[in-house]
Amino acid sequence: MSENNLLKMVEEYQTTYYSQNRKNFFFKSKQKMECASQISQEFDINHLLEKTVCLVPDSNRVYFDYTVFKLYGNPENYMLVVNYVLSVLTHCINTFGEYELHVNLNSFTITAAERYRTVIEMFCNECLKNHTRYASKLIKMYIYNSPNMIEHVTGLFGNLIDPIIRERMVLYNKEETGTKIEELFR
Repeated sequence: MSENNLLKMVEEYQTTYYSQNRKNFFFKSKQKMECASQISQEFDINHLLEKTVCLVPDSNRVYFDYTVFKLYGNPENYMLVVNYVLSVLTHCINTFGEYELHVNLNSFTITAAERYRTVIEMFCNECLKNHTRYASKLIKMYIYNSPNMIEHVTGLFGNLIDPIIRERMVLYNKEETGTKIEELFR
């Protein structure tokens, strides 16, 4: 099965879930987590992880796609996701000596920041643990589809983000993102 077919199947599953379980106006976050949990049980988590985080071929660039993560990310698999991301970063550092991180935050909102606070904290804590070299080996961190409230989000997690990383962040809003992601994979 191709990766595009996988995402199409996951999105169809999600649509079916919401048609069978009317979308909540209140407690929507809890319902989204329930749907994500069911998706992560229904589909091969390894395929979902590979679609979420990947190395750009023949480069030191790592791409993280929030639009895929949000389909299945839930507390039951947070540690698995964190470990997978760290393994890709470690591989990149071991192979190239350094890395660039490219993050697509399309559709990321302040409620998503709250919903995924735990996994963000887990990731940041793992990066800071045991004198890892993730921050020092990062060349640049490119944020695509940067939400309008990015400063508020970084304020929420400011104490977790290494100052070195903040200095190396490059933000592209939705208009600027345009073809940047396409160019990344050329």
